[in-house]
Amino acid sequence: MCKFIKITLFLFIMLCFSTFMVNTLDAQTATKKLEEITINSSLRCGMCEATISKSLKSLQGVKAYKINLLKNTIWVKYKSDKTNPDELRNAISKSGYDADNVKADPGAYMKLPSCCKKPS
Repeated sequence: MCKFIKITLFLFIMLCFSTFMVNTLDAQTATKKLEEITINSSLRCGMCEATISKSLKSLQGVKAYKINLLKNTIWVKYKSDKTNPDELRNAISKSGYDADNVKADPGAYMKLPSCCKKPS
């Protein structure tokens, strides 16, 4: 009976250790998949911020973002296995704003309020 308890205890400890190692490796892998990018944009006001926020929220993989109206930049933290910088830029462009070298979609730009458009 004593030998049975020792074997059971040993198996239990091994199971706990294995579970711990798998969870640790999963956490490290998930952390490695998060990336950040700063995108220069043509945004100008709070309405621009709201429009771009809506666009970014609709993308899978976007974990966090900050829009800086003073610097005309958008910082995005995203899961690289769900989205990528080109998709982020295209989403911003489709909402009517420039995103680095991707120009604003002309149709979406025309629908923007006048305060969101670039000065002539």
